[in-house]
Amino acid sequence: MSKNQKILLGAFTLSPIIGMLLYVLTFLSMFMTIASFDPASNEMPTTFFGTFGVAVVILLLTILVTIVLTVYYIIHIINNKTLNTENNEPLIWILIILFAGFVGQIIYFYMKIWSETPTSDEEDPNI
Repeated sequence: MSKNQKILLGAFTLSPIIGMLLYVLTFLSMFMTIASFDPASNEMPTTFFGTFGVAVVILLLTILVTIVLTVYYIIHIINNKTLNTENNEPLIWILIILFAGFVGQIIYFYMKIWSETPTSDEEDPNI
């Protein structure tokens, strides 16, 4: 895997954290619009529903990216020839990815993808 591919995969691996932060900020701003709502007027705050829609879209995109990354990392673990199969290292990594979620993905990315040294046939000639 080239360095550019590793950087792109790393960005996707960190995107669920960014998505969750955006979701929390959107959710908090949604409640700020409720706090500024004037009960004397019988109008529902339209910005509340607009913000709610944005929050749902952010949450669904974050869930979708997390599921796609989980499938990608499990396939990568199964195809990774550098993992020691005698001591069940692939099974351990799959369990970490499944139970630790995006935290396990970040750990696996750093330990097994970013840190790996490319072999001579995988080296990027542009480096």
